[in-house]
Amino acid sequence: NWITRSAEISHFIIPEVNPDLALYVHDCLLYIAFNCLNLNRIHSICFNHNAIFEKLKILGFKSEGTLRESCFKEGQYGDSQMISVLKNEWVRLTDALVRGNGK
Repeated sequence: NWITRSAEISHFIIPEVNPDLALYVHDCLLYIAFNCLNLNRIHSICFNHNAIFEKLKILGFKSEGTLRESCFKEGQYGDSQMISVLKNEWVRLTDALVRGNGK
């Protein structure tokens, strides 16, 4: 959305994908979104059972709310999280990592 300078990313991570590789790909997407496209906000819906869910917090993603029983896997309903990261949050984290102040 060019007016609000926001976009949604979608991901489908299969168990065989290394979560660290998925994290790297998301970081590259954020670099393009924030530095090349000048967006301000990226949001997504992430299934709670997805291994990347916890990893995305490293990039500054925060939960905005739970979508209760919004997915169906292996015969059971599960919750999802609406997550987002703002440009200033991501820049702060990446600057800290470059300076060696991050984890």
